[in-house]
Amino acid sequence: MDAATEAFRMKLLQFRCRCYLMTHALKACKREIKTIITSGGLNMAAVFLKGNLEYQRGNYRKAIKVLNSIPPINLSFKETGESPAVLFYNNIGCIHHYMGKPNLACFYIFKALGENDAAMKSLPKPEPGEPYSGRPVHTVGSNKQYELMYNVGVCLLYGGQPTRAFDCLTEAIQVYHMNPRLWLRLAECCIMAHKQGNEHDFDIQSRKKDLVQGVVGSGIHRKLILNPSLSNDNCYSCEGQSYAIPVATLEFASLCLRNALLLLPDVQPEETLPVVPPSDGGEVPVVSAAPRGLYAAPSSPMEPHEVASLRCSVLADSAYVALCLGDSVVALGHAQNLLMQPKLSGVHRMLGHLYAAEALVLMDRIADSIEHLNADLIKDLSLVLPPSDTRDLERDKGEGEEHKPLKGWFPHSLPTARAVLQYNLAVAFAIRGELEKAGDTLKQVWLSKNVSCDIPVHVIMLALYIELQLGHADTSRSIIKQHAPQYR
Repeated sequence: MDAATEAFRMKLLQFRCRCYLMTHALKACKREIKTIITSGGLNMAAVFLKGNLEYQRGNYRKAIKVLNSIPPINLSFKETGESPAVLFYNNIGCIHHYMGKPNLACFYIFKALGENDAAMKSLPKPEPGEPYSGRPVHTVGSNKQYELMYNVGVCLLYGGQPTRAFDCLTEAIQVYHMNPRLWLRLAECCIMAHKQGNEHDFDIQSRKKDLVQGVVGSGIHRKLILNPSLSNDNCYSCEGQSYAIPVATLEFASLCLRNALLLLPDVQPEETLPVVPPSDGGEVPVVSAAPRGLYAAPSSPMEPHEVASLRCSVLADSAYVALCLGDSVVALGHAQNLLMQPKLSGVHRMLGHLYAAEALVLMDRIADSIEHLNADLIKDLSLVLPPSDTRDLERDKGEGEEHKPLKGWFPHSLPTARAVLQYNLAVAFAIRGELEKAGDTLKQVWLSKNVSCDIPVHVIMLALYIELQLGHADTSRSIIKQHAPQYR
């Protein structure tokens, strides 16, 4: 076999190995990498493939060790069309992202962006009107700027910097506008810019100061003014601009989520392939078509279970955004659609019931909302969908640690989640005028407070409201003295 044929064979092996990585066939990929290393030695391509394999298996530290073993090379970007520095820093950044270090991941991916800019500047300047003149064909499309902007945007989002992440992802969406997951990420940036998280609402010690807005008068005429709202969220944009302008607002988030829903395929039964009837008149076999992956560039195509999970996330976010914007009818539709999904994680089930109940309350359908606020509806707080069949269970699993959520979700315990539902149930009773029943439900919520069960500060404010409505002024004063002693 001559050198050209051998080089071509090695290229085919590398492409097949990359296909195995994209389909997560890790065992077959491991065998191919051994063949590549045995035949061609430990070159740069083999090291990157092996590092990617360890990364997908969850062996992140081993993946970093493999990437650091890249042999010294002196390749010209103009000759190869690839920059080893860009690939190295991007891969190291992705690994640190999955290790739960988003800020360190951003550092390395920004270095990759710098190396990419330097590589593109090394090419000869094109002639006016001819952007690709003087450039070899293999360097066309070698600019990795938009892929890197996508990666750094996701890292910034997980690092708690939604506005910077929004700017990066807005640049990436210009190229990857057919990726529904990217539209969801843009919406998540808008939602996080609107509200960072729920943990602050459950920190009663730090939120007690927000119960009382101020004091007027003195002596026997001294009056306390309760805070009308414990939330500082601004639901509506006061600026007179089009919702289509890329700004990290909830209005723009609603457009992003609508695009994501339109790009997701409809849930359809498994397709069957036509077959030629056998000549002997035997039974015609039925061959099921393998599900095609959904476009998600620059990532690998999404598999059916990933599409189902993405659809649940988009519907949950759509319901939340619609509620924040005051559109209870649309919010109810999204929440009901979420609850009707064939596969649903514990967290999505809880959000579906909460958003449906809130939308129904806003529509003055209290009786219907109470049906969604039964604490027994919440069985678990899982973040992944249950496997649909044995094919999901038989997928190759890594030998390292299983993938854990990169960002914690709150409430993180089942008792806290059920306490949230009971609190909302008390609110529904209070709106309907059943103050005694609301008070009893609220007492159950307060008594459930312990190390494993956190309750929101809104419970105290609702207790004040109920006692004042019942005419129990002394009880209200004692509640304020207990939780806001500075106003005694």
